Amino acid sequence: MKKLFENKIFKTVFGIIRTIFYILLVIYLVFAVVERISQNGIKGYRIYTIRTGSMDPAYKVYDVILIKETNPDNLRVGDVITYANTNYTVTHRIVNINDETGEITTKGDANEISDNPITKDRILGKVEYKFKIYSFLTRLVNNKITFFFFVFVPLVVTIFLDIADNILERQKEKEEQSKIPKLKRKE
Repeated sequence: MKKLFENKIFKTVFGIIRTIFYILLVIYLVFAVVERISQNGIKGYRIYTIRTGSMDPAYKVYDVILIKETNPDNLRVGDVITYANTNYTVTHRIVNINDETGEITTKGDANEISDNPITKDRILGKVEYKFKIYSFLTRLVNNKITFFFFVFVPLVVTIFLDIADNILERQKEKEEQSKIPKLKRKE
């Protein structure tokens, strides 16, 4: 084990992998916190995670989207919006806007039937962007097998190697200190 940690190539590769892992972990945690905080909106923007396959293939389960508060009068057929339903939010495409009643009808791309019409006051915003890397990370975290192999195992290995490296450094320091001649005290 000691020889492994003294190998410059191993140290470099391990350092790069550890840094990438920690950066991805921090990015994921930042997005998770922002997603929780943004339920009330940050400067008109909110982050949501797609929970069903109703918008497949445009938006898959665990895709993370950014929506922007939009004036409902500026919406057009074909726009993808997020709106508040009774106990949850829905992200679907606008298929009809009734000019007389002002009601908007939406439909999931993968659904065969349209949703019930909604009023403009239930609209939270229009989808502006899909975070591809964050969506990928969310899928990894939400799948038990990939979570185990790509998050849990690397985390455990990283922690183990950091602990082992610290132990070896302390042993090396003790060895170096034991080589230093001790000064005799005058009494």
